Amino acid sequence: LPVTPDPSGSSVSPAVGDVVHVNEVVLLENIETDKVLMSSSAGLVQNAFGTECSVFAECIVDRDDVQSRMKQASWSFVNDRWVDAVDDAEKLRTGGVAWKEDQGDCFRGGADFAPSRDVAEDDLLAFKGPGDDERKHLESLYSGLARDSRTESCHGRVWSAVRSHGIHGFRKMRRNCLHADIQRNGTLLVHTFEGILVNMGVRLEAPKFADLCSAFAGTVDETINYELLLGFLGGIMSEYRLQTVRRAFRKLLKVGPGGVVTVETILELWNPRCFPGVKSGTLDEGEACREFASQWAPASHDGQVTPEEFLEYYRDISMFYKDASEFIDMLKTAWDL
Repeated sequence: LPVTPDPSGSSVSPAVGDVVHVNEVVLLENIETDKVLMSSSAGLVQNAFGTECSVFAECIVDRDDVQSRMKQASWSFVNDRWVDAVDDAEKLRTGGVAWKEDQGDCFRGGADFAPSRDVAEDDLLAFKGPGDDERKHLESLYSGLARDSRTESCHGRVWSAVRSHGIHGFRKMRRNCLHADIQRNGTLLVHTFEGILVNMGVRLEAPKFADLCSAFAGTVDETINYELLLGFLGGIMSEYRLQTVRRAFRKLLKVGPGGVVTVETILELWNPRCFPGVKSGTLDEGEACREFASQWAPASHDGQVTPEEFLEYYRDISMFYKDASEFIDMLKTAWDL
């Protein structure tokens, strides 16, 4: 039974011998009972053939009802060539990476932790990127700043100097700004911000610093919008980076006590071999663990880490990595993804 009606607006039953093409969307209807074959994603079953869903038949008299439930009532036939094409497209998208989470795998030594549990999508809303309107606004804003000659020192001297402090350099700079931001409005007095830059090893000539303050001026005289400057340095976090952070937090939620992520869980499961210093041999694992532990001071008294706090940490870490693949590899190692 064709999903879409003919040009006259009425649905026409197929005739015997009509061809159904590979991947063509069809409805399957029993002409004796008027029931349509439906599928349900509830209770998915993993077996040797892959992932299978439960099916049922439902009598739908009104054709509009079928249209409203199109996803459940839609079927198509596939062959090996189609399956291979889909597989190739997925490998191209992921670089051939198979996520352990998708294979039902848990953390190393998973027997010591709580059993894996389902995670509601509402628990992961923080990991959604900006909406279309907000994204367009930010892209336009950052693009304008990139063309502004006053921001010349940002990516050249500021970014390089802060990055030289290691993987937590940008987080340290943000924290210093937040501690000095008494009003909590994302701005600082220019002389205060200058002191923070000097502390991070950034010494700009007076004209260069004046240009920087002018380009990122706050709404009040003699203030600088450090949130805008840090946003400009980091850019819009790509969907690939964002979704990998989401995978890490989702995995932690599955094994966390009571379905929450705590500092204790994070410190227990984090792999210090993800640290650039550990990989290069300039930092031992014990030092890396102590540095990592010092980054977590959640607002909750019980040590619970919210999705927003987890994402905030990795937004700062993301600024250290120009290459997205290096950031993804770090996360894979850190959380055994």
